Amino acid sequence: MKAVLTAVCVLAIVNMVALAGVVGWLNSTDRLSKERVQKVRELFTKTNAEDEAAKVEAEAKKKVDDAKAAEDAKHQKAPLTAEQQLGIKSGLGEVDRQKMKRLEREVADLSQSLAEARQNYTSTRDRLEKERKDALAAVESGALSPQFKKAVGVLEGLKAPEAKSVLQQILDGNSTDLPGALKANSAAAATGEKEPTDAAMKQVVSYLNAMSDRPRIKVISEFQKENPRLAAQLLERLRAFGTVAPPPGTPKEGVGRVADVGPQEPQK
Repeated sequence: MKAVLTAVCVLAIVNMVALAGVVGWLNSTDRLSKERVQKVRELFTKTNAEDEAAKVEAEAKKKVDDAKAAEDAKHQKAPLTAEQQLGIKSGLGEVDRQKMKRLEREVADLSQSLAEARQNYTSTRDRLEKERKDALAAVESGALSPQFKKAVGVLEGLKAPEAKSVLQQILDGNSTDLPGALKANSAAAATGEKEPTDAAMKQVVSYLNAMSDRPRIKVISEFQKENPRLAAQLLERLRAFGTVAPPPGTPKEGVGRVADVGPQEPQK
């Protein structure tokens, strides 16, 4: 009896090892998966009678769905007539025409804006060109004349406070040798107006522009001591005056040059 039990146990172990080997082989050769196991389980779960019943039910459902689809197809909208199709095309054509008109209006507006911008640019360019020519003519007619150079030499020979006082007289409109343009504008200074005229500012800046660097710095420093605002205006006018390209023959020292106002130097 004991030998029989031993043989049965050995046989059971051999079967388990063989089953484990088969499962391992199926898994290693990619023949075993969770989905396949589930399908096998479902296959043996249902009986043959249940499978037959499921097939009959599926076929009946398919017939019902086909009949419903055929009924829905009968109730679909009838195809459009030729007149209806022509009406739809006419409506689409009107929409296209409206879009085209809107695009034409937008193009016309853009063209008008471009023309206005071009006109503004042309007028601004002409105005700047005229101002440049006027400034250049002023340099040619005054700053390069021998008498103007003599006046600049006198200013450079004076001490900085004295030169500043002379230029202040011109700004105030008190000079008896003012050009015609300055005489016409000197009435404001006579009534107590402290703001110098544009013509007086141009005349003083032309003198400062023609002076050498050292005396020019000292004179502007004197203006800075008493009236920083006026000194800043003169310096800015001097910068703008220096942007005009001088004609051929302009002296290297003075005319057409902008001074860099640095630290004040002690008076000698």
